[in-house]
Amino acid sequence: MTIKAGDIVVLKSGGPRMTVQTVTGTTALCVWTEKNKTFREPFDLVLLRALKVAGPITFSF
Repeated sequence: MTIKAGDIVVLKSGGPRMTVQTVTGTTALCVWTEKNKTFREPFDLVLLRALKVAGPITFSF
């Protein structure tokens, strides 16, 4: 599976779910939140595993 912008990924070694913002060459810029803080870091694609998401997530208020 090719990782692309918008995919949900995790590090193969474990960690939080992250959203891929951009992919450039062999690097993915990932974004995630922890304790109300937003983090943005680049990761080499070989370190990431894409998660399969079952359709869009919807919220009802």
